[in-house]
Amino acid sequence: MTSAFVRTLAGGYDVQALLALVTTWARQYHDGHCTILAFTTGYKVTFGTPDISPGGTAYAQVQAMPQFPTLKEALVHALLADKWSMPAAADN
Repeated sequence: MTSAFVRTLAGGYDVQALLALVTTWARQYHDGHCTILAFTTGYKVTFGTPDISPGGTAYAQVQAMPQFPTLKEALVHALLADKWSMPAAADN
């Protein structure tokens, strides 16, 4: 999924609507868990919670997450990436 595609899709939504959609998706498919990270250089969003326990893999997990210049783009990417990675049975 290209950044241009995500940027184009994000342009059609406002942040509040995307946050509501991410929250609903997290509740339905991820026990309500989603992580939104804001950095000086951009945003990262994923479903679930990075493993921050002692000896956990949070650093590697956060490093592996794609970063986007806007929160809107990061939210759209998280939704699309999660949807495409789910088994077909999850469509119900």
